[in-house]
Amino acid sequence: MKAVLDQMTKAYVLINADMGNEMNIIESVRKLEHISQAFTLYGVYDLIVEIEANDIESINECITEKIRTIKSVRSTNTLVVIA
Repeated sequence: MKAVLDQMTKAYVLINADMGNEMNIIESVRKLEHISQAFTLYGVYDLIVEIEANDIESINECITEKIRTIKSVRSTNTLVVIA
């Protein structure tokens, strides 16, 4: 169990963007602390972002204070990895 506790906390954030602003958002997101990967998508969501941090509070801060405040981000859906 100790090995699991030492791992970074990881989450995936699905982002809906205003049409035509996906590249601006992904450029902004990739500059943020804790972002390990970010990709544009086809489908219901426009982008997916992988966040890795030491704790869930840091992930929450990254999403609520950084990602959601980027201009043209319409909505987010967060998936926290548990195992």
